[in-house]
Amino acid sequence: MLFLRVETGEQPGGVQLGSQRLSWFTNDRPGVLLVFPRDQAPTALVPIPTFLFDHREAVRRGDELWLAANDLRLGRQSHQLVQALTDLGLRKGSIGVMGLDPYLPAHPEGRIPYPFWDTVVKQPTGADFRNVGHAFARLMMPLSDEEIAVVRHAARIGDAMAEAMVATAAPGVSEADVVAAATATAYRHGTLAPYMHFSSGPAPSASGQPTAGRFSSAKTS
Repeated sequence: MLFLRVETGEQPGGVQLGSQRLSWFTNDRPGVLLVFPRDQAPTALVPIPTFLFDHREAVRRGDELWLAANDLRLGRQSHQLVQALTDLGLRKGSIGVMGLDPYLPAHPEGRIPYPFWDTVVKQPTGADFRNVGHAFARLMMPLSDEEIAVVRHAARIGDAMAEAMVATAAPGVSEADVVAAATATAYRHGTLAPYMHFSSGPAPSASGQPTAGRFSSAKTS
């Protein structure tokens, strides 16, 4: 079976790193701890009740969901993971773990917090935990035709966002207006850009939020 631990670190702007990968297994909201047995449906341990409410609303709307309501559990602490492994009959055998491997640049020594993992491995489960992060990454690298189409679609959205920024930038327009144009374009295309590296002027900072300062003709030339 495969056990996936969602990363807890965040970048500036609140971007959770890599958690969207779990949606490939659930077709649901990212940000869960996922237990994926070989011959059973995955079990998602969710951090807060809002995830359960979102799932119920998606069912009401008729969305295509891969997990049933009874495949979701509230709470993703270490002891709750151990209990899930027990309930699913997975306390013994080999368990592949994602999250122990480096995830650069934010998590050079892995994404699983030490107290969490220390509690799990000290439980008398009899399980053989194995790091499969790199092996899984290699499986992810070859893209199917469907995935390539998704990448191209995302690239087209990125181009549209860049075009909106170019069209908006002009003397007297603020950085915030330019970033807002890109963000609005992303939403209109059904996606979002939670954080963008943006800088302008003769002495830009490496990163930061857009300012209300106005472009001069020198900035936009």
